[in-house]
Amino acid sequence: MLSGTVHPRSVFLPCRQDAEEDCQDTLLVEPALSWRPIPPVASREILISCESSSMNARDLTIFETVLMRGPWITLGVALFLSPVAYWLIAIFMERRRPRWHTEFLALAIGDPALAAFLAIAAYAFDGHSLQSVATSTLAMIAVCSAWLIFGVFQLTIERKCHFFSRSQRRSPTKLWHQFIIYPLLGGLIWTALINLIASPGDIGLKVLAAGALAVWFVCMVIDRGRPVLGHAPFDWRRIRPLPQPWIEESVTLDSWRRWKSAA
Repeated sequence: MLSGTVHPRSVFLPCRQDAEEDCQDTLLVEPALSWRPIPPVASREILISCESSSMNARDLTIFETVLMRGPWITLGVALFLSPVAYWLIAIFMERRRPRWHTEFLALAIGDPALAAFLAIAAYAFDGHSLQSVATSTLAMIAVCSAWLIFGVFQLTIERKCHFFSRSQRRSPTKLWHQFIIYPLLGGLIWTALINLIASPGDIGLKVLAAGALAVWFVCMVIDRGRPVLGHAPFDWRRIRPLPQPWIEESVTLDSWRRWKSAA
């Protein structure tokens, strides 16, 4: 006959009468059993532990998932975002071939350097993630939103400085750069930085990653004094670039016209 005190919020496990101290290790069910309740607090701890494990499995962001796939996958994703997809848009939509004198160094050299940085970070991940609060889903939504806001702010500054004309600011490559590259590549870089800084990994990898970031930064500095075409004036009504000669005024179009005259 079964005996024991029944608690309405308890979880029960079978227990031998002659060896109650081995109750939690017993898995066999025999005719002569008594029921000893597990305290409600213990059952809640077990439930919380299970829920926490499930949350950790779901808490990986898309950026952590990419980095945990390894350096080659990460390198391919980063290079596709920029410059590969950017140049494909320039070729097929803006109908121009990217050349040295029409592209910014930050795109032609700096973005591949960022891809190398991300590949190094993915190698340091070694298939694991620290799952820091700074790289959680909510944190990454905030990071991507900040990059989108920065993209809009930069467009405003470029309009006031006449760096790009109106049709240049609305070109496919410009929109891709501001609203796709910034949030996605920015999210990958943020996730990689947080994990590299927080992890006790090889110092040599961290120095190599810092060198790749330095290359991108130097390209950004050089571009400040090197205005190039960057984005072709585009007409979305016809889904094609505006016919040349481009008569709009902007810093980059003026630079492009000077190059054409010299050539």
